[in-house]
Amino acid sequence: MSSEFETARVDGDGPVRHLVLNRPEVHNAVDSQMIADVHAACLALDADPSVRVVIVRCEGKSLSSGADLKPRRGTSLDAMLGSKASPRTAVHRCFDRGDLDARAWSDD
Repeated sequence: MSSEFETARVDGDGPVRHLVLNRPEVHNAVDSQMIADVHAACLALDADPSVRVVIVRCEGKSLSSGADLKPRRGTSLDAMLGSKASPRTAVHRCFDRGDLDARAWSDD
């Protein structure tokens, strides 16, 4: 089985499959398309009862350089978070997603 998406693909047959991140030109930086592609690939893999193991790997030198911030350049914090959001609101949203360690942001 080989499934191609715009920014990822699934390789292999049988119980072991490879989910391959495929944006080597930007060190596999995660953008909204990659999130959608990986999600679709995971749904397809989950629906196949023969799949027992999924190995995540990449094309290029880097598994991932993190979030692709280029699409957000020039976008204000207010536009990304909503017009009434404060920096503190942004921190709370990161806590909710598990991106920040709450111990680093105490009020004391």
